[in-house]
Amino acid sequence: MNRNADKFDNEVSAFSVNISETFRVQLLLGKTILKEPTGNGYDPVQNMKAVLMKKLQRPFTYRRRNREVNVDGVQSSFLDWFQLQDMNENKKNSSELEMKNVVFIMDITISHKPATYVASSHRSRASRHLHRLVNRCGCHILNAKRTQLKIFLPAEENSGIVLDLNRIPEEGSYRWLSEDEEAAFLNIVRKLETHSKLHQCRAFVMHKPLRVVSSTVDTDIKQDDEDDADDSSKDCNEPVGGRPTVYDVAAAAGFPRDCSLVGRLDADTSGLMFFTDNSQLARAVRDPIAASSADSSLKRFKAKEYALLMLPGKKVLKNRRLRGGDDSGRDGTIEVANLMRILTEPFSFRKGGRELAVGPSEATFVRRYHDPQWSHGRADLGWCVEVRVRILEGKHHQIRRAVKRAGFLLLTLQRVQMAGVLSIEMVPRPGDCRWLTAEELWDIKKGLGLDQHGDFRVRNNNAIRRKRKELKDIDSNVSQEAEHRLTVL
Repeated sequence: MNRNADKFDNEVSAFSVNISETFRVQLLLGKTILKEPTGNGYDPVQNMKAVLMKKLQRPFTYRRRNREVNVDGVQSSFLDWFQLQDMNENKKNSSELEMKNVVFIMDITISHKPATYVASSHRSRASRHLHRLVNRCGCHILNAKRTQLKIFLPAEENSGIVLDLNRIPEEGSYRWLSEDEEAAFLNIVRKLETHSKLHQCRAFVMHKPLRVVSSTVDTDIKQDDEDDADDSSKDCNEPVGGRPTVYDVAAAAGFPRDCSLVGRLDADTSGLMFFTDNSQLARAVRDPIAASSADSSLKRFKAKEYALLMLPGKKVLKNRRLRGGDDSGRDGTIEVANLMRILTEPFSFRKGGRELAVGPSEATFVRRYHDPQWSHGRADLGWCVEVRVRILEGKHHQIRRAVKRAGFLLLTLQRVQMAGVLSIEMVPRPGDCRWLTAEELWDIKKGLGLDQHGDFRVRNNNAIRRKRKELKDIDSNVSQEAEHRLTVL
């Protein structure tokens, strides 16, 4: 794995949850373990106990859903033993007993290691670990009961929550969490919220260079190459189009290819691109909202801002001459006003036999300057205009169509901001990539309202107390009704 992925693994592991589960099990010794050499001791029970303890503490690996699952860090303690059928009633010494049908009572503790982004959704439960571990040792589980559950952060093991079965003596009964347990649990959940690790998520940004395709492969075939399409000498493994893709740029920078792209850009457009493996986050960033939406904070995280550099076209120059404008082109007030009006007003166009409507957008004038590179030696040419445009939806070539309607020529188009907190300053050079920090991810999710739609929804103390009171009221009402019925009977 590359260095960037290793660094991300370490960051995720620092804010993952450790879960330690203790099971009290009754193990029936099987034929496999009875055949194991037990040494030269005189007590067969103690000899078999030593063999079993050694087997239980040995790490092992098994495959589940085509993935390797490692089980280690198992702790076991021997409590007692008994025999299912007392075949030797008169033999009181354990050295004289036969080991057939002997059952060991043990406490086995299995700990979950901090889950990385690769294994987070494929980690098996501790009970599955337990059954595979016991079967590997050549024993059979007669009875298994989870007696303790411990949840804590790796860096704060002493401040976790410990739930013990001894505090719920009767089977089928329950108890409310104490104030200390509730505070410890909420402390863990809040820290996981802060670092956005309840749902493991990878996300990074890229500065897309020009002439790079926003897809997995380049499927465009040039007109000159159509005659050579049937050439048998052409390499079959060669890409169809030949242009690099954004995933090639990410791989060259040491970033993974399995993160999905959110918001495509044309090959002739550069700027900020966002990648993530969280489908819910991707949909929240990508799906547009109506321009008439009253939620200004949500608009900020849904909007995408672009930097445009334009030159007046033939239509604009013709209108300038008809107005009798200065030949030097310094009277750009009317041209800029018309440009800003057309860029912000809604319009429609036909695509694939359908009429597509484009909502209004926001445009900000930056500057107007003279560039000798485009003047061709004339004073009335080469007047460039820089504008920032913010849109809430990305229809097919929406900005390019608006610029064409205004009669301007688009020289460069660059995305400079998206998702509220992502800007082009994070990756200043074309081809640069950078992982998003946990705080940046949390700001994006909070701004998009994902915490209110089930992603990181956590109730506060008051909500928990209200729910507890409601449940207690329900229990008391049920108890009173049951007592009333018994009294009537």
